[in-house]
Amino acid sequence: MTKHKKIPQKILMRVLVACARRCCLCFGLDGDFSEKKGQVAHIDRNPANHNEHNLVYLCLLHHDNFDSSTSQSKGIIKEEVLFYRNKLLETVKTRLPAQASDEHGTQETIATFLESVRHDQPFNSGMGVLPKAVLRYILYSYKFCRVKTDLLFDNLIFAHTRQILS
Repeated sequence: MTKHKKIPQKILMRVLVACARRCCLCFGLDGDFSEKKGQVAHIDRNPANHNEHNLVYLCLLHHDNFDSSTSQSKGIIKEEVLFYRNKLLETVKTRLPAQASDEHGTQETIATFLESVRHDQPFNSGMGVLPKAVLRYILYSYKFCRVKTDLLFDNLIFAHTRQILS
């Protein structure tokens, strides 16, 4: 049995922000665009392959169905997941402005910011002082695409961003 390694925080953040915690199978099969409790699944079913293009956010029911093998009924296939994931990502970009184009590397900046705060290191965006709009976006994205963290990390995030915004 292969031991599961944690998905790196930057990659996890990009996957969660891109789909806005929407399950691509709920969206593709049922037209359900609501936020779901779920997990990040490996499309190729290889838990060591953390390539961003190999990861997809699925609700708990669909993740269970995707990982299960069936003898009688046709299970969910990876090509189906890829098709619906691509359709979902297109829709998220048009319906949720915060997830729209990432021309200035905003998602990467957020991930870097979160990593630097997590390790209590100074944050350097490479852009000098971050515009307040980017910092507000960081706060919004963090609240919206919440990854389970400990309370200390939560407090650090808000302390760092509020300090810079004030």
